[in-house]
Amino acid sequence: MRKILLLTIGIVLLSASGVQAQQDDSPHRIKRNGKWGYADDKGNEVIPCKYNHAFPFYESDLALVESEGKFGYIDKRGKVEIPLQYAKAYPFSDERAAVKKNGKYGFVTSYGYEVIKPRYSDVKWGFIDGYAWVKKGCKKNGKWGMIGKYGTTFVDFNYINLSYFDPNTGAADAVTKDGVIHYYLKGKRYPSKKERDAVVAPVPVPDPKPTPTPQKPLFVWNDLPSSTTSPQMTVSVEIQSESEITSCDLYLKEGNSGSKGSHVEADIIESPKNGGFSKTLSRTFTLREDVNTIVVEATNAAGSYKEERTIKYVSPEPPTIVWEGDYPDKTTKEQLLVKARISSKSDVSWKLTVTSSGTTKGSYTAKDIDESSNSGTGCNVSKSVKLMPGYNTITLEVTNASGKKTESKKVWYSPCEKRIALVIGNANYRRVENLGRFGKLQNPINDAISIYKELESCGFDMMPIVKNANLKTMQESINAFIDKANKEHYEVAFIYYSGHGVSPSIEKREKQESFFIPLIEEDSIAYIEDLAKYAIDANRLIEDLNNKTDCRIKIAMLDCCRSCNLASRAKGPMALKGMNPLNVPFGEQIFFAARYKEAALDYINRDDTNSPFVTAFLQCFREYPNYKWEDLVKKVILKVHELTGTYQEPKAEGTLKGDFYLNPYHDKP
Repeated sequence: MRKILLLTIGIVLLSASGVQAQQDDSPHRIKRNGKWGYADDKGNEVIPCKYNHAFPFYESDLALVESEGKFGYIDKRGKVEIPLQYAKAYPFSDERAAVKKNGKYGFVTSYGYEVIKPRYSDVKWGFIDGYAWVKKGCKKNGKWGMIGKYGTTFVDFNYINLSYFDPNTGAADAVTKDGVIHYYLKGKRYPSKKERDAVVAPVPVPDPKPTPTPQKPLFVWNDLPSSTTSPQMTVSVEIQSESEITSCDLYLKEGNSGSKGSHVEADIIESPKNGGFSKTLSRTFTLREDVNTIVVEATNAAGSYKEERTIKYVSPEPPTIVWEGDYPDKTTKEQLLVKARISSKSDVSWKLTVTSSGTTKGSYTAKDIDESSNSGTGCNVSKSVKLMPGYNTITLEVTNASGKKTESKKVWYSPCEKRIALVIGNANYRRVENLGRFGKLQNPINDAISIYKELESCGFDMMPIVKNANLKTMQESINAFIDKANKEHYEVAFIYYSGHGVSPSIEKREKQESFFIPLIEEDSIAYIEDLAKYAIDANRLIEDLNNKTDCRIKIAMLDCCRSCNLASRAKGPMALKGMNPLNVPFGEQIFFAARYKEAALDYINRDDTNSPFVTAFLQCFREYPNYKWEDLVKKVILKVHELTGTYQEPKAEGTLKGDFYLNPYHDKP
């Protein structure tokens, strides 16, 4: 801040002295909203007020400006002629301007050429009539001397201080290490201050102008991309030079040979450049597939020079869309994860929309900014979208240089009750010697798998399927099912069991009992009296389902009631058939595969893969998918009766609370 203040004071003094007054036709400085700019004589802002500091044009066509701590120079139209790159700078004086870079001062011309490289630790203003006072060495202990406009030393660097310096006349008092004062005026030393001040029109010591070293031309390209999908590309290059540009060209290199090949001459615009020379070459090229090399060349007093730029041309091709993940034609889930892979040779953007009944319900857009996409490898789409009841059309619109490509997926969404189901199948029973038997069954596992798949397709949250389970596994699975249905507030609970089931009929029992038989461990169930301890109490299951859950709909499909023999300790061997009616509360329904005291067949023909009950259920559900549950049950009863030749007749007990459709898509057209 102190340096800027001193600089400003120096400028004000110069302006007041009249040595370097601002040119009459130059814009004048103005300050608005804390920033500096320039206005014409009528007060119209001609250069925006955006600089922290701005200085008059003085004798030059360039004005010193500062922004964000960096100094540079602009012309009267506001164009930056010398970039804002210096830590400190002074206005132009005597065709030179002092600038500070990397901690050192040097001097530049109005063309921006460093005529004197930065090597001085301090300066006193700048050049006056061909001379400038500069300091060599460190800022604190360096020595002052005087140089000419091309860096020639005219006063040796022997002076520890300039006790006086007049930027108006160039008069200076230089102090030696011994404290002796030497008096100078524009490079000439005088014996005393009086004699120096008596000189009215001092004659300056001539500064022999050395022959400057020719500088190579500077090439300024327009902004070019590294790759493009456009076959045409306009390239312009400005050639800046201190000396005359005797020849120049702009062309597309022919292959790897470097030859120009046949080409149209570039358009050339010539213009002066602050005392130098400038030519702007412009040409529109037709690019070849892959890498193209654009060459500009120019010749001036320093010799012939060239520069190259490469542009990769990729011919536009339509993008490809590969859908990933599962897109069912129907679902009960409100959220659907949309995933796709987009491949493209050029930059690509995508838009994802979800429409229902012709109305856009949700729209998601993203501009791919991954670097791999910019190189042409595409991008990934992963978005969870919300569906609306009915048909939903999920549309992915992809755009690249070749245009748009659109693909769609159609999904029917049916919101339904929150559903949970447990499926159990026991088949691998073993015989209990001398006491009776639970015979090995053929199809319960197949039946369980078939029912599991059907319920899963109907939007049920499925508990892990239970196969050939012992008592502990069965009980834990049932408890987990009831606990989950309760805690997660399911509206529908469905249980399916396939295996042996019995209802012992023993005199003097207070109630009729029914049991689901797990796989028997050793001789755990050897007598009827062992059932209560080693089997699943069917009535207890129905009570827990009613008392421990708030489900509106509770259904149990029991494909058991298959015949078996078991013994009573009191009476000996007994043939057990069927299951007793269960205590079914309101809101539940038990769908038995067979009536009371009737056996449920495991199969009709030996090669059957499902029981008649499951076979009839699957056939009826697929034939009448939009039936209410109670109507579907009636169809199944008739079908089982038909398949078994009237031998077996299913039985439904209990009443549901309200209508229930097993098929959640019953309203799908």
